[in-house]
Amino acid sequence: MKKILDGKVYNTETAELIADEGKSLNSFYSTSEALYKTKNGAWFKHGESSAGGKYSHWCGNSCGYGEDIIAMEPDEVIAWAEDADIEDEGKSRIAELLELPEA
Repeated sequence: MKKILDGKVYNTETAELIADEGKSLNSFYSTSEALYKTKNGAWFKHGESSAGGKYSHWCGNSCGYGEDIIAMEPDEVIAWAEDADIEDEGKSRIAELLELPEA
């Protein structure tokens, strides 16, 4: 997916996938998000959901599958990583890229 935000192109095909919840969209309320970083260092998440999820779109008389790209600042990336259902490998990669200190 590609999206232009504030004069910049965010593209899931060319950006590096950093972490992915990888949830299946098999129920009405299913939502899954993935975190990406562009070649120029910009962060964004790509979300998708079933008809009842937060990325769904209105399609005439009903809701359907939807997806979106949302640009993120480093503090938003940290907050997402704390709450997201991702593997420890993804959390470690985020911490490494943001140069977060150990506790």
